[in-house]
Amino acid sequence: GTCEGKRCDSDKVYKCYKDATYKIHLWSDHFSAGSATQNCEWAKNVSACTEGLITNGCTDEIKGRIRILEEGFDKTRTSVCDPDLLKSLLEWNECHNEEAFEQCLDSSDHQIKQLEGSGKLSRKDAECRMIRNEMDCIPSAATGCPPPTSLALEAFRNYGSTRLDLEDCPRPGGGNSGLASRPEMFIVLGTLLASLA
Repeated sequence: GTCEGKRCDSDKVYKCYKDATYKIHLWSDHFSAGSATQNCEWAKNVSACTEGLITNGCTDEIKGRIRILEEGFDKTRTSVCDPDLLKSLLEWNECHNEEAFEQCLDSSDHQIKQLEGSGKLSRKDAECRMIRNEMDCIPSAATGCPPPTSLALEAFRNYGSTRLDLEDCPRPGGGNSGLASRPEMFIVLGTLLASLA
């Protein structure tokens, strides 16, 4: 009937995107053609997962957030399914400066913890800032890398933006995104990158 058409499955929509996003791993010294294919499959599975979910009963604000998430995730999917990404990530693994990345992350994390400790930042704001710092610190690790690694850098940036959208964080340069905040889903990129050290 007509009532059926006015549902808001936003939680389920977010779960589809969140499940896919946190299965995608771009940072690993064991990255292979198999993991590249798997990442692309996870990204493509979102369409099947969201099929049949209805959002026309959602508020305009929630619809807007879902639209931002979908558009942002499209960029992430394009990145992770790019046939040239594997070569770019393997080059990145060889050339990036792990020490520069760790130093950048340490100094910004220390600052965030101080602000959070003094009550100037909420837990949520601190988490959002940590995701943004990871995104900001990645280019500092790439200074000695050749141009082909720009594909990897773009993939990191798109993936980071999707995480901001999912965790209900404002994107750098304004514009809010995301919906439900679930801190336990928060993954620190540094721990994934540590395996490269």
